[in-house]
Amino acid sequence: MLGCEFEFLDRPDGYPGLQEVYGMNFKDAIGMDHGIMYRSLAEGKVDVIDAFSTDGQIVVYNLVILEDDQSFFPPYDAGPLVRGDVLEKYPELEGVLNMLGGVISEADMQALNAKVDEEGLKAEDVAREFLVEKGLI
Repeated sequence: MLGCEFEFLDRPDGYPGLQEVYGMNFKDAIGMDHGIMYRSLAEGKVDVIDAFSTDGQIVVYNLVILEDDQSFFPPYDAGPLVRGDVLEKYPELEGVLNMLGGVISEADMQALNAKVDEEGLKAEDVAREFLVEKGLI
């Protein structure tokens, strides 16, 4: 059984696309909130879920991300976005934000998210600790 976010059930880049590209046809596919998918998987209520590769629960539950060897999913890389008026007022932000480029790996992000999701640490504290470790602050 597939457990996935509600919109994944209908999006062309979701379950319908997986059915077409990979021939995946689950007996049942149910929509659910992202917050309960990992628990549902751990409790055996579903067999497979959709996920973001940077989710902390992947580490917590020791899960395996299946390889997308058909390149069905486009890369969803993060990048800094700044309003023009803010950048005009603080032009040094561009250089500071660009220092983050290539610094945070997918594994780093999983571990950082796990500290927030499972250990209950504050996101601000986890981010600060990471930036200090990387010598950025």
